[in-house]
Amino acid sequence: MKHKVEPFDLWQHLCSADYMPMIRGRIDFASRLEKNALTEAVTLTIKAVPILGCVFDDSSGRPRWVDKGFSGKDILREVQGPYSDDQILELLSSDIDPAKDPQLRIFLVRQPDKDVLCLLATHMACDGVAVKQYLYSLSAAYTAITRNTPVPELPSYSRGVQPVLAGLTRQDRWRILRTKEETRTPLKEQIGVGFDAGSRDRHIVSRKILEKDMTRIRSFAKANKASSNDVLMSLFARAFCHKTETDRILLSTTMDLRKYIPEGEQAGISNYAGFCRCDISVGEEDPFVKTLEQVSGQMNRNKERDTILKSVLFWGWAARRWPFRLLKFYYKRASQNPLITFSNSGSLDHTLLRFNNTAIEDAFLSTSVKPGPYFLFSVSSYNGSCTINSNFFGSDDDKKWVEEILESICVEIEKLPS
Repeated sequence: MKHKVEPFDLWQHLCSADYMPMIRGRIDFASRLEKNALTEAVTLTIKAVPILGCVFDDSSGRPRWVDKGFSGKDILREVQGPYSDDQILELLSSDIDPAKDPQLRIFLVRQPDKDVLCLLATHMACDGVAVKQYLYSLSAAYTAITRNTPVPELPSYSRGVQPVLAGLTRQDRWRILRTKEETRTPLKEQIGVGFDAGSRDRHIVSRKILEKDMTRIRSFAKANKASSNDVLMSLFARAFCHKTETDRILLSTTMDLRKYIPEGEQAGISNYAGFCRCDISVGEEDPFVKTLEQVSGQMNRNKERDTILKSVLFWGWAARRWPFRLLKFYYKRASQNPLITFSNSGSLDHTLLRFNNTAIEDAFLSTSVKPGPYFLFSVSSYNGSCTINSNFFGSDDDKKWVEEILESICVEIEKLPS
């Protein structure tokens, strides 16, 4: 069976020329899961979201998702520990071949008295918010199976761009398409990172921001009429500029386009993430609030306008009308991936992420492992605390460099007024 490839899927596929776009998640449990129940839950959920069990086929020049009949037994891999944290992170940093493998892979790492679950999904199939939706469905199915109660019906909705555009009139679409971008620094003037270009060593570097410090961030944000996300972006921008000894950063950040979906309109597991950009100056002696004012002001303007949908409208139109070879040509000629990216997957809801009575100690989401000159800073929250993280190819010296950036962020958080 074949399934339609959506425009966002094609965009992420074309991004893979530079790196493999992935979403990753880790859940640390306090005790053991039931493997057979988890395998059955995976099988049930991919029936509702069949793309996760498909392979991507573009051999004919007309890309399609092809169902190969994968089940939970193909997707869930049990790994007998004990595993060190570095070994677990090695599993988490692995990739999926979209042309050969299902778009979802789950490792169940059996530690001596508890389990760690590592989930990998291709960004072609879903974004970070969609992975959260999938995890909630997976945990609900697992809970029902282990309790021998009826499994909740898993919804299966459209994955296309139409839900995002459903609230736009024809006049709205023309207005957005004809909108001229504000004068801004071109992406070609970005400053990336000089990581070891020949290294194939993968690193996942993370730091935990505890609940008390997140409370400090939220309080500071509120006092300055900003969001917690604005504060985190500002912290990263300052740490990056100070570390690279530069005075500005072109920071691209993901925005969840689901905010444009009208009430009553349903959207499935898919990609609904757009990019907006902030051009931030950071002087050596600039106070934190000066950086925050820039970030907050630019992000508010991005949120207030619907012009971010211009690329959605154009790419959706092009994907419907142009052959795949022409799309690839356009992408290579006209697009440029942002070098420095901030991605916030939001909060994993502990009331929805419940695998029966198996307590969760911690959970976080992250994204692609990128080579230099790309650098991605990702954020996710669980149960009041927050994980900041970066995944990259590089040397041990590059790893130390990233660890110092994350450490400087934590130091500056301590300096914020409580």
